[in-house]
Amino acid sequence: MYASVIGLKELIQMEVVHIGNEIGVELEKEKKKKSTENNNNNNKSRMPPWWNKFEQYHNELEARAVDDQPLFICPIMKTIMLDPVVLSETGNTFERNAIEMWLSESNLDPQTSETLTEEPTLVPNRSLARQIRNWCEDTARTMSAEYESDSGSQVILTKSHVFVDASNILINPPRPLSDKILIDFLRACGRDVVEAHVAGSRSLQRQPWLSAKYKIHHDNRRGPERFVDDVLIAQALATAQKSFDPPRLLVLCTGDGNLNQGRTNFPVVVQTVLASRSWEVELITWRVKMNKCYYKFQKHYPDRFFIRFLEDVLDDDEPATAPR
Repeated sequence: MYASVIGLKELIQMEVVHIGNEIGVELEKEKKKKSTENNNNNNKSRMPPWWNKFEQYHNELEARAVDDQPLFICPIMKTIMLDPVVLSETGNTFERNAIEMWLSESNLDPQTSETLTEEPTLVPNRSLARQIRNWCEDTARTMSAEYESDSGSQVILTKSHVFVDASNILINPPRPLSDKILIDFLRACGRDVVEAHVAGSRSLQRQPWLSAKYKIHHDNRRGPERFVDDVLIAQALATAQKSFDPPRLLVLCTGDGNLNQGRTNFPVVVQTVLASRSWEVELITWRVKMNKCYYKFQKHYPDRFFIRFLEDVLDDDEPATAPR
């Protein structure tokens, strides 16, 4: 009788342990589930706005990148990198979220299995980030046009207002660039352009801009150009006063950041536009000709101000620039 009681107690204890283990397993599953949900929510919230705009194309972009742009793919997550960083000790590039999680559990380089002897340092790869964004935007817009052509359905693109300082971009460029090539580039980005202005000197080639439905503002006076940008700035400021929902894109094609002898200038335009939540700004410029003041906007408005360097998006064999 006593032995049977002892046996019963042991059975009960074993059952308690078993149930406890089951509860522990279930709690661990729930913990992992919540952790995954939190990570997914955090990852989604950390995605840049430009990527969210093309949500319907994410899967296709991932598939195309694997075949066409393998360097854009994170070795850990096997997805397009939106915030690429370089692991300083090995020089390999990963998505920030992925490598941070990896390094919290391991001291090995996930790509080479090399042991990391130093405290890992992650350096933003901004050049690659620009290339990835440019490729994704252009590819998504190409897919949008293909979809519209095949199905007859219209895909909504961001409405854009374009302002081109032709003198700054086209006179003495660091690489050959003609009016037509610049126009074709702006058109190829697939923006839904609802307003387009170009300002330039008497050497501006009018016909390509008129054919592309740009409103031309030019200064016919001889001598130094002093007021050629004023009307473009005035037009941009007038547009900036308007409010839109959803937000629109103001595309400013210039590198000029001068104070304009005390008159209103392009940096004031950018600051005015960014003061409103109705706008995002894309600056298209030459890297070597851009005023450094624009970097402060990139720092303060990383989700709403973007710089696109012509050196990164134009082919090396562009046709020669027309004489000016």
